[in-house]
Amino acid sequence: MKIVLIGAVVVVAALAVGLTLGLRSGGAKSPPSHAEYVRLYQAATIGTTRVADVEKQWPQPPYQDYHDGNGNHCFEWFDKPSTGAGMLFDLCFNKKGVLLTKQTP
Repeated sequence: MKIVLIGAVVVVAALAVGLTLGLRSGGAKSPPSHAEYVRLYQAATIGTTRVADVEKQWPQPPYQDYHDGNGNHCFEWFDKPSTGAGMLFDLCFNKKGVLLTKQTP
């Protein structure tokens, strides 16, 4: 009886570890290409795009997630193209969750 109980505990532990590793590796995405970042940025429309849509489509977590001095919720993503300097994509949403500003320095 004791051996069966120990065996059951080992099987449950192995399943838990396997499931955890499977979920982590299955959800991992490769970073977007520079072209994908540009496409996402161009698709974001001031006054229309909602924060929930951006959170679904853009890579998570963003490089920066902050509130500006006006209380707008802003996200910034850093893209390092294969050539050239890195590029920041900045999107800020008003308190209603609608895109207010977008910029690339």
